[in-house]
Amino acid sequence: MNFGIADSSNNEKMAMPLSLSAPASISKIVVQLTKVGNPTDNAVIEARQGSPDGTLLASGSVSGSAISASDSRHEISVPVFVVAQNVHIVYSRSGPSDPRNFFKA
Repeated sequence: MNFGIADSSNNEKMAMPLSLSAPASISKIVVQLTKVGNPTDNAVIEARQGSPDGTLLASGSVSGSAISASDSRHEISVPVFVVAQNVHIVYSRSGPSDPRNFFKA
């Protein structure tokens, strides 16, 4: 995806749905992130059951200083949880929207 999180488009959050054909036990979430400018807050990643606003299953964050200006892969360890069907990976940020300093997923 190439989508700004809390950039000038007022995209406070974005979500990616995943449909599973069988229950899965998950212990980490791997995401690809890029930063534009120099955001000083964190990129926040959540796993939610059923919908982007569904029950929170797990969450983690990546410091803005750990994200580069080119695509970089980040592994976020989370407490083990089991997903039966649909889960959404929700991206947001811990700070306010900023058209010059934001993250892309």
